[in-house]
Formats: sequence, structure tokens, C-alpha cells
Amino acid sequence: MCGRYGLEAHYGTSLGGVPLTEPFTSWNIAPTQQVPILLNRRVTRTAQGQLPDAPRRPGVHRLGASALDTGGTYREIYRARWGLIPDWHPWDEDPKPPSLTFNARSETLFEKASYARPAVTGHCAIPTSGYYEWGVQGSTITARGTVKEHKIPQRIGPPGQYLYLAGLYAWYKINPVSAKALTGGGYEPQTGQWLLTFTILTMASPRSYTGQDGSPLLRELGHIHERMPLPLNPAAVNGQPSTLDVWLGSGRVAGTPEDSHMPTMGVSDLHDARTALEQLQHAAYPQAAQWRVRQVSSRIGNIKNNDKSVLEPDTNLLTLLDSDTYAEHTTNPEGTHALGTD
Repeated sequence: MCGRYGLEAHYGTSLGGVPLTEPFTSWNIAPTQQVPILLNRRVTRTAQGQLPDAPRRPGVHRLGASALDTGGTYREIYRARWGLIPDWHPWDEDPKPPSLTFNARSETLFEKASYARPAVTGHCAIPTSGYYEWGVQGSTITARGTVKEHKIPQRIGPPGQYLYLAGLYAWYKINPVSAKALTGGGYEPQTGQWLLTFTILTMASPRSYTGQDGSPLLRELGHIHERMPLPLNPAAVNGQPSTLDVWLGSGRVAGTPEDSHMPTMGVSDLHDARTALEQLQHAAYPQAAQWRVRQVSSRIGNIKNNDKSVLEPDTNLLTLLDSDTYAEHTTNPEGTHALGTD
């Protein structure tokens, strides 16, 4: 599962090979917020060497673009809403956005109605500075004699590098009902605007992983949570293309919002998408073995706390305990490993 992460990227920072034209920093990103994502776009006609303009569509906010490659594809960064909204969502029957689409299980992507189309036509990558997860770090006996587990927030990711996560995106055209439902948090959509939404793919955590990369860190990830986000490696490994390039270039790469809204797709596109997903899953644990886990402040649990101090661990574990707990009786769950540091 991945329900919170951070990203610190300055103007001109290269994210997945795309220089940012606007800075973006948030240490406490939660679902429904608008954040940068990476996607590939294909164009059929443009002057040689010329970078196509951003789609001239209301509501579309591009943050950067790469140069064209020889196949007429280029990479872009857009602002997108975390929480995928499928184009068929029945607003008249359910006048609120779907609430549980911020994560999608990679094992069942092609069988779920919400994700079947973007699983082929909407591959994206989410740049992060690390994601947050709450792991159990002991327990206490309360005044009522019950056992209370203590969940400590931890930041997970490669030290000193960006962590890219696999995702799916979908364009949605705002109608009068959805405009009202989506208004809030500084976002005031207008009928006729395009809204880009996304979800983060997850996979089983390495609880029983027995490969050669079965490091203590992988065992710790398995202990923290039964699910983990599906990572993308921006670097080529053993002469093979990076999984970031594989994912963004697979399936059916779309052109404009209209093109990807109700795209046509063939059997070869579906096969290509499935093959790419298998590559990502196969490479995930060896990549995760290089991550670090670092304790952060319990303040990260409130999305209103969005300053750099949330990256610092609490100085006193007792600040995490309720007043009716006894700190004298503490147990440490078997298999918990010491936290790493960046």
C-alpha cells in the first residue's frame, strides 16, 4: 500500500529525463492532491527537431517536456490528481469521486473495470523522494489490560535519489455534476475542463522472498506492510532498458487528452502491456533491496503538517503513546530490524 509520499524538486531538476519548468516541493502528499506525474506522448506530425506544444485544453497543466525521440515520442510532466477517476464513473448515480482508487493491485489490473483500459493505454510514473508507511515497532499494555501496538511512521526509498513508482493515468472531462463534486482544497474545476488523474500500482511485499537479494531490508519491508508500491528503475541494468522506459513506452502510448479518453487498442497493445508489467514485477525486489528505511515524525500523519521537520524522527517515543498506556511493559515484535539512515 502507498497512501502518503513526498517530493522535493527544484526548478530545472531532471525527473525521468524531463527538466522541470516549475519547482514542486511537498513533504506530505496525500490522495486527492495535485502532483507531478510522468507520461509519454506520441505525435505524428511536427517540424523536424521541434517540440510539440502542450495540449491546448482547459485544465491541462504541463510542467516540462523532453526532446522528441526517433519514434516521434516524447516525455512530459503534468500535474495530476491522485486517485484515478475512470471515464465511465456514474456521477448522476454517485455524485462524488471514487475514494479507493489511489492504489491499484498490479496482480489484477487487467480484470478490474476501473483499470482495464488505462492498464493498456495509460502508463505513467510518479516521481517521489520516498514514500511513508507505518510499521509496528513494539507494543504496550494499556490501563485496561489490552495490548496496544505502536506504529511508527517511516520513510522508504533509495538514499539520495528519486524513487519512481509505476502508475496508471486517465483523462476525465469535467461535467456539471463532477465540477461540483471535485471542488475543494483550492481546486475549482469548470465544466468542459480536462482533469488528469492517476493511481499508484502495488504488489505483494517480500515477506517470503527467497531470491539472492533476500537482504534484511527486504525482510523489513515485508514486516512493515503486506503491500508495497511497484518501483521503476530509471537506470538500465545489465544492458537492458530501464524499467522506467519500458513502462512508459509500453501498451498504447496516447497523443492528446481526446485520443486517450476513449482510445482504440489492439491485442498487441494488451500483450505489450502485460509483458511490461511482468518485467516490472520481476525487477522490483532486487531494486527494493537497495532502499533505506528511516523513521520520521509522527506529525506526518496529519496532512496539514507539510514542512521539512516532518522528516525528523520524534525525540521521545512517549509522544506516540496515549495517556492510558504503560510504557513500562514494552515488547518488540520478532523480526523487526533496526532502521536505516540516509
